[in-house]
Amino acid sequence: MNRLSKKGVAIGMKTIVNMIVSLVFIIATIMVYRYIVIADVSTSFPVSFPFFENHKTDVKYKKISEPETLTFQKTGDVLRIDNSDRIDVSQVDIYCPQDAIKGDVKAMSILLDPSHGGSDQGDVKGEITEKELVRKLAGIFFTANSDKFGKVGFTRDLAKDIDDEIGVADRLLKAADHDLVIGFGAGYDIDSNENTIIAYISKASEKKSESKKLACEILRSMTAKKDVSKMITAASVAEIDPKYIDKDDPRQLLNNQKISVYLEIGNLNSDDGAKIFDVIDSSSIYKGIANAFDTGGDGKVEGVAADAS
Repeated sequence: MNRLSKKGVAIGMKTIVNMIVSLVFIIATIMVYRYIVIADVSTSFPVSFPFFENHKTDVKYKKISEPETLTFQKTGDVLRIDNSDRIDVSQVDIYCPQDAIKGDVKAMSILLDPSHGGSDQGDVKGEITEKELVRKLAGIFFTANSDKFGKVGFTRDLAKDIDDEIGVADRLLKAADHDLVIGFGAGYDIDSNENTIIAYISKASEKKSESKKLACEILRSMTAKKDVSKMITAASVAEIDPKYIDKDDPRQLLNNQKISVYLEIGNLNSDDGAKIFDVIDSSSIYKGIANAFDTGGDGKVEGVAADAS
């Protein structure tokens, strides 16, 4: 057998060995995850994950071609996989951690961040701009609740819509001087049937557990109002890592070590997406904040018991 023939046989044997190793790996994967399904159309199917103790989970996905990033989120019984850093939500059920945050709301300083203003209009739908919606909500919240905190600050002037450049660095600098940070944004989903409220928190923050408690209680209080719950399709607390989102994304406000929540409300691409801002009672946001703390002032929501996470 000449040298070329021997080399060909060696390459062939190596290929066969690699194929056997790959086949063993695939079989092992299927044994661990029970089964894997691939499809070209949006669909749902049950999948068992060992680390969920055989809990059946609906997985909704779509065909994604060469994505730069993939986002995985489990909300209730739905695991969503997408190539976007925008989190999808699937239900309104909200389960809050039982442990209250230690502290007195009346002594807290809170920073309110209307995420857009001036030439930065945010998302736009017809004559409706995100900047006007969030500026109005922040102003109403301040007027109704400013005397219930030790101090209330803002990332931008609410009295006038000045065209100042207020970047992430400016927001974070102001956040450092406060105990609580609440950002307001309006959502925009290409699916006009969706109308959600998402409370984002940072998974990288040392105040993650406190932020989760705060986000959860705010959502529970907001959705306890029937006018709001009838309009939304879902509500969820979503953890994100600021280092994986755009550097100019308003949710970069969460890139601090304070108790922080960014509320993304409604869907400007839906019929009720902007209307929800008209029915949100700012006192419900305050009541959610008060519920999160062990000394919550007069904000406790009657008839809402804490659920274990």
